[in-house]
Amino acid sequence: MTSLSERFFLAGVLAPLAMLTPIFASFFASDYNWLSQHMSELQLRKDGFSLAVHGGAFVAGLALSSFAIGAFLRRGFFTAITTLAFGIGMMANGIFPMGSPLHGLYGIAIFLILPPVIFVGEFQSASKPIWFRNYCYATAIASLTFMWLLLVGLEPAALRGLTQRMSTLVSFSWFAVAALQIRTANAEHEREVTEASYGKLSR
Repeated sequence: MTSLSERFFLAGVLAPLAMLTPIFASFFASDYNWLSQHMSELQLRKDGFSLAVHGGAFVAGLALSSFAIGAFLRRGFFTAITTLAFGIGMMANGIFPMGSPLHGLYGIAIFLILPPVIFVGEFQSASKPIWFRNYCYATAIASLTFMWLLLVGLEPAALRGLTQRMSTLVSFSWFAVAALQIRTANAEHEREVTEASYGKLSR
């Protein structure tokens, strides 16, 4: 049986799917180079491509906020706070166009680096598989590396659009994998409880 918190968590699956909209839409935009230009640059247009970027970012932000609520209900407070900060930043990306200081809400989306690492400590049952723990650490390191390259200006100008899209897929996909891992851990726990109950009845 799916709990309320698990339903909120599972909305995190929508985060990477929502971001696929502007990623794929950008491939077909005229007078635009998706290899060298960031997705937010499409927001400055007055056509469907702008709507795709605005809408994708806002929906992704809502999905992240839902994931944060799921974490809060499971007492994963630090996962919830950092994910909510990222989600609010994404919703701001969807509302305010590139160039506005409210686009990204003054860089609050930088919190995206933290949830994968904090999650391992707060949701230990879901983080038991070594592959998942390593995946969490690798995601955090990859996100941090991208943010560092961006902040210090080492991001290759000719590939800044490509690196942004790669980083987006890495960062947002983690929330989908984590949500599914929560569901798997819940299912395993329910099975263990059921088996224990049958064991007591058979004695």
